[in-house]
Amino acid sequence: MNLITEFTPADFASSHPELHHYTNFDGLAGIHKSCTLWAMNYRELNDTKEITILEQPLVEALTKRFGLLLQERQRKHAYVQRAIEETGGGVAGIAAGQAQKMVRSFYDTMLRSAAPLDLYVTSFCTHADDPYAREHGLLSQWRGYGGGGDGGYCIVFETAGLVDLLRREFAAHYWVMALRIDQVHYYSDNFSVEGIFAPLLSESDKLLSALMDHTEIPEAVMAFFFWAAPLLKHQGFREEHEARIVAIPAPQHDLNGVRSEHGDIFIPPFKTIHTRDGGRGRRQYLALFESFRPELPADSTIQRIIE
Repeated sequence: MNLITEFTPADFASSHPELHHYTNFDGLAGIHKSCTLWAMNYRELNDTKEITILEQPLVEALTKRFGLLLQERQRKHAYVQRAIEETGGGVAGIAAGQAQKMVRSFYDTMLRSAAPLDLYVTSFCTHADDPYAREHGLLSQWRGYGGGGDGGYCIVFETAGLVDLLRREFAAHYWVMALRIDQVHYYSDNFSVEGIFAPLLSESDKLLSALMDHTEIPEAVMAFFFWAAPLLKHQGFREEHEARIVAIPAPQHDLNGVRSEHGDIFIPPFKTIHTRDGGRGRRQYLALFESFRPELPADSTIQRIIE
């Protein structure tokens, strides 16, 4: 995976040609007037704990993989065998401990560091397997957005056009990594970290190997984690068949670090983080596309509006 240019999986637009975004009248009017989409800070989502759903299944998956990796190294290298014996707990215990430590470090970087990164998300329903919902909307979403007296609205976006706008947005500002749009997965009995987030597991293997060999730490693993964590939700939301834009703007304090490493080079403008008053106090959001304000209805990015 190219961490700079891959904004969505290769087959996402063809598998999900339309994306449905539900909103109320004020939201519809705001999108029409500003030609922007708001991405909300993940800390202010309705389910504030959803970002951590991946934690336990990721630990379990890495424990299995790390056990196999340690067994292989134990067979090939006597010093690894000695280290395992000296540490105690056997391969299984060491693998479990390393998996827990690594995943905890991922979440510490995201949530609990001195300068945590903030993720912003914009949500859609794909309705890829529901012809009725594609034409008429989803009842649960109408209940959520149509109770304000003026009814709800469903804006239907062309996926390919939206991906093109994400490319323009990425070029216009300084981001931690490429903006990404992908489908959400749901944590159920048949959920498989290996089947869905395989690149994250592979990069985690490389990280453990680098730590054991005292070699350069691979940087890609954090990018895969930041993309994976917002894309797993409780199975109770499965009927929404959600897709999300995940955006991670670079913090202002990164500027000095980049310039000290690369000199006085051109750096795109930092993305402005806006705030607004809401029912739960001040809420942070990004206004995607605000620097170039595309003609959303005119360029066919918006296909139609269901009401």
